[in-house]
Amino acid sequence: MAISIIVNGSKSRGNAGFLLAPAGKQEFPMPVALKTTDGTTVNATLAVVAPAGVVVELSQTSVSIGPKTKTVKITAKSRSKKAGDITLVVKAKSKVLGKYVLTSISNARIRFAGRFQARFATDGDFFNEPRGTNTGWQFALEGEPDFVPSVNNIPTQSGMAVGRVVRFQNPVPLRSHVAPIGVKVKAVEGQVGVNIPFGRTVTVSFTVGDPIIGEAVSLGPNTFLSANSPAPQGPQQPFEQFPPGLEPMENFELNIGARFSGKPATLSDRPKANGFFQLTVPELTKYGVVPLSQFASQRKTQLLADYHALSPADQTGTAAGRNLATRIGHLGGSAPDSIPSKNATLSAGWSGKEVYNGNVNNSIQITPGNSVVMSYFKLSKSFRFSGTLLNFHSDEQCGQVDGSLQPLTAILNRQME
Repeated sequence: MAISIIVNGSKSRGNAGFLLAPAGKQEFPMPVALKTTDGTTVNATLAVVAPAGVVVELSQTSVSIGPKTKTVKITAKSRSKKAGDITLVVKAKSKVLGKYVLTSISNARIRFAGRFQARFATDGDFFNEPRGTNTGWQFALEGEPDFVPSVNNIPTQSGMAVGRVVRFQNPVPLRSHVAPIGVKVKAVEGQVGVNIPFGRTVTVSFTVGDPIIGEAVSLGPNTFLSANSPAPQGPQQPFEQFPPGLEPMENFELNIGARFSGKPATLSDRPKANGFFQLTVPELTKYGVVPLSQFASQRKTQLLADYHALSPADQTGTAAGRNLATRIGHLGGSAPDSIPSKNATLSAGWSGKEVYNGNVNNSIQITPGNSVVMSYFKLSKSFRFSGTLLNFHSDEQCGQVDGSLQPLTAILNRQME
């Protein structure tokens, strides 16, 4: 006989299960769904095995388990000392029918990652250039919309919709051979360990264990990187300008499925970059960033194959052919095809990163549903957003994002100070 054990909607997978330690006086019971897998019924005993000082309670310890799901509650009363130091054991008399390894974490946060799209004029072009020129290295193709609206594209005050949108979801139609964009919650992270005396905490991560994992993460419909430089001459000038790598995200909003939404209360709360830095060797490996020359060569080979599949008339007489030639030109050109070389992507952007940190502390809406993690978030009114934008290429107009969102606790405030 075997027992199916599902904690908070997730089956046991090594050390994948987690509980939430109390936040102040608030505890977070999680459901444990039990049933037999062969249709039989058994009277079982539930027990928790944990080290001294790690306290976990069950709502029931004697249960009848059959083919229909029986649900009990498990509640962490304290934080784990290390990952996987809690085991839920199901026994019938002296026989162990099933086990589930758990970790009780504190200071929970969510980790999100994926690919984003950003269409805007770049270095050399005015920030409100609608399609890109030979001066910059970002470019719009025939059939693609402008980077900015035809009017009111200079942010003379906060809150204006001026294009240049950073999209985590719902991109402008992507070019051929470009991987899909989309950002999702990838994991729940938290701390384990002993603070005092002479102890330390470590961060652990779980890719299953709460329905918030897998939810889509999106920004506001008008969120853009507000460097606004260089600005064209004229009576209208942007209300703010920042050097590259130090700009904020204007019109910032953050949404996580239908469970969370919010925005900064003030301009100073907006996520703001702290500089432009190159990825380290471990980061290049972590994010799968190959050398730029390798990527450019592979992409140009793909586009040349598409170009050569067209008739000579279609190569020059159709938007599809002209767009392929434009893209090939920005990837180094092709002398045999009489395609001249054009400005390439910014190499530092391909292998570089900007980290945006800010607060989400206004218009907070949290609907936890069956997410215990969001029930924990609902106790807070302010949250810390951190998002790293990296690995951007002009042929894709896309890059990678890796970030987190966590309640802005007193401890986190002190760490930031």
